[in-house]
Parts: sequence; structure tokens; C-alpha cells
Amino acid sequence: MGGAQYVETPFAVDQEGVQSVPMPWDFPGGEVNDHFRALERASKNVWVEDGSLVQPERSMASEGTEILNRAMGQVVYSPHGVATLHQPFGQVRAHKAGHAGDRNFHKALVYRVSAQEYRRPGRFRLCSMDRILTVVGARPQFVKAAPLVAALRKRFEHILLHTGQHFDDAMSGAFFRELGIPKPQIDLGIAGGSHGAMTGAMLAAIEAALTRVKPSLVVVLGDTNSTLAGALAATKLHIPVAHVEAGLRSFDMKMPEEVNRRVTDHVSSLLFCPTRSAAANLAREGIRDGVVVVGDVMTDVLKKMKQPARAALRKMDLPRDFYFATVHRQENTDDRSRLEGILEGLGRLSYPVVLPLHPRTLSRLKKFKLSVPASIRTMGPVSYAQSLGLSLGARAVLTDSGGLQKEAFLLKKPCLTLRDTTEWTETLKGGANRLVGAKPESIVRAVRTIERNPPKVNPGVIYGDGRSAERIARTLKSYLDR
Repeated sequence: MGGAQYVETPFAVDQEGVQSVPMPWDFPGGEVNDHFRALERASKNVWVEDGSLVQPERSMASEGTEILNRAMGQVVYSPHGVATLHQPFGQVRAHKAGHAGDRNFHKALVYRVSAQEYRRPGRFRLCSMDRILTVVGARPQFVKAAPLVAALRKRFEHILLHTGQHFDDAMSGAFFRELGIPKPQIDLGIAGGSHGAMTGAMLAAIEAALTRVKPSLVVVLGDTNSTLAGALAATKLHIPVAHVEAGLRSFDMKMPEEVNRRVTDHVSSLLFCPTRSAAANLAREGIRDGVVVVGDVMTDVLKKMKQPARAALRKMDLPRDFYFATVHRQENTDDRSRLEGILEGLGRLSYPVVLPLHPRTLSRLKKFKLSVPASIRTMGPVSYAQSLGLSLGARAVLTDSGGLQKEAFLLKKPCLTLRDTTEWTETLKGGANRLVGAKPESIVRAVRTIERNPPKVNPGVIYGDGRSAERIARTLKSYLDR
């Protein structure tokens, strides 16, 4: 027993020693539910100890033993990952499990399983669980997924699918590690190409994955090509879709993100809105069923990441006073005059500008042969904690990112949006966020305004109280239990 490895377990034990967990394999012959019932009856004298499943020989019904033996070597899913149940590897004296009532049993077969979080001895009962698949692909989705995946894994058999839209370590792997997101079980590796080519390739690959995995429901987040492909693939297969961050509207159909979010909303069965105004947008489009205002999962992340963000800021070699800027939207990077205008405006500000470069922005700078003003300090992509740290330390944030607008608002930092529209309309109230476009004069004038009269930013609970992911998970449970 002492040599068992702690990895992940399909057998979870809660503080009371009882937890329903999944064992979703198909046993040959007979109905699966019959096997579950037989195994549940037999499992009354089974417990987890030291990373192993212990089965007292004299108390386990023969039918339960037979079912366990049929499951040997098969992959099993759990709220904490994927593991394999192995053949019995020895016998132990039952009193080692520490259960006084079980000291009558002199020997016990030991089924080796992997275990990480649930190392306490305890009883368990078995049942099947709904399987949910979540689609992610781009950096903003990784941030949103962090609290949501943790909440879903408590209640469902959860599978994470990564399309590969953002694929390198700085844009993907670093976020998974920093935010504690488990490694995706499915990674499609699809990146690059036009919007149509990328979305089409994702659609075909996700459809194949869904056909193989057969989830009860698919969760998509935000407004990327991965969002749209996941929603369409699931809808075509008649699998319910839940859209996290539903109802946002910039009312600019030239933005690919606006197209993605509108189409996704209209094929979704459950629409989780961050605000009441997002729900009102859906109502105006005739969407009322399945709409739930849950707050914003980004608020959940922000509450946990403030301390790491401050630590990250202290490690960065920065001027005492600076502005934090990001530019990555297609409307700005693919239009030479807009990109040049933004750089000129940033270069004319009274304090230095820190500008992490998105890969797309860097490639367009080279393509258009644009030089960056000397007062702009460029760097490679930053981690989430570093990005939050830069927002915390900056005099103001200048960005075309939707997520960064909202983060600046929640951090009570003035924000200037380098766009003509925004989907985060709540941030505009009181001048906390201002739409300044891409003209140099507009950018410089807006910065001077907020320097003379800094806006009073009071986010309150407009974007939730930090428990949005739990609300989403509970709603999904109720929906699938109907």
C-alpha cells in the first residue's frame, strides 16, 4: 500500500467519507445501470487508502468482484482527471485501513488506482455522471476557463478540448501552468490561416471529437473562432450548447468577434450573461429561454490573482510612471493607417508606454515596415499575472482588448479603448473607460483629460461577486438533471 502513486483518482472521498463519482465504462453483456447497481451494493465495504481501492474479500459480493475485474485496464474518468484501474497487486490486512468496524476482515484485495487529492480513508458509493466538454483555444478563454473548469470538475466528468488557436508556450502553456488549468485531454493543434479556413478546420475536428466522446453538453466561452466552431459542431450533432459570456454586443458586424458571439448565442441552449445589459441585448433579439445572469468569471479569477499580480509587477524592470498598452484586434493591426496612428499617439504621451507585442501585431509591424517610437517600450507576450501587474502599476491602460477594458475597470484604473465601439458598455459610465479610436490627436487629448481629471472608478458588483463559475456549474447540473 505504501508504494501507491498519487496521481489522480476516479474514486473521490469527501469529508463525510461518501462521494458519488463516475465509472463510465461499458461492461460487456447486460445493462450498464444494472452493473452500477450491483457494484454500488457491493461497495459498501470498500474504501480508499493510500492511493488504492481496497476491497475486503469476505464482504465483497461476487458480482461486484466480477464487475471490477471486467473494468481492469480500461480508462476511467473522474472529477479530477483521467486514470486507469489496474489488476489487484496484493493483499493487506484490513485493519490498516483504520476502520474499526472492518477489523473482522482478515485480508483485502488491493486494486491500484492513482490518487492525488483524496488520500483519507473513507467509504464511497458509485454512480454515473454527466459528461461535459469545454472548448478553449485562445488566451482570453484560458483565463475564463480557470475557475470554470475547477467548478465543473466537482460535479461532472469533464473533458477539456484545446483547438490550438493560440499554441505557443507564451500564449498558451504559460497560462495553463499559472492558472492551474489541467492539461487538455484533447488538443487539435489547429492554428493560422484565414478566419474561414481556421473555423472550418476546427469545426470538422471538433465534430469528430464530439462523435467519439459523446458529451451530454458542450461549453463554449467568449467570442473567438474556437467559440463559434465548438457551438456549431455541437449544434449539428444535437448536443446542447452553453455559452459563457453571452449577450455581449459591440453592434459592429465588421468585427469577427461580433459575428462569432451573435451566431453562438442564437444556437445555444443556455446563455450565461455577465450582466443584466447583456441579457437585455438577448431579449431584444428574441432570446429569453435559457438566459441566466451569473456575473463574470473574470471577476472570479481577478480576486485570486491580485497578489500574484503585485508580485509579478515587483519583478519587472519598469519606470516609476508609465502607461500600459496592448494592440491586437484585427481592425487595428490589419489596417496600416490605424496601426500607425495608434503608435504615433502612444509615442506622443508624456510618460513612457509599455507595449507587450501580440504575434499578429509584430508580424504587421514588419509587413508594413512601421517603426515604433522610442518612448514605447516593447516586449514579448506577458503572462496573466504580469498583465494584471502592469494594469495595477500603470497610470492608465490603453487597449483594444475587451478583457483588458474590464480588468482595468475592476482594478479601478482609467482606461482608453483604442476602438470605436465596445461590448463592455458598463465600463463607459462615469468616464472610467473612453472610446478614443486610432487617431493620434484623440489618443493624446483623452490622456490629457484623464490626467487633469482622473475618473472615479467604482465597479461595485456590476460584473459579479467572484462566484460566477459556481453558479454556472450549479445551473448546468440542474439543467442536465431535468
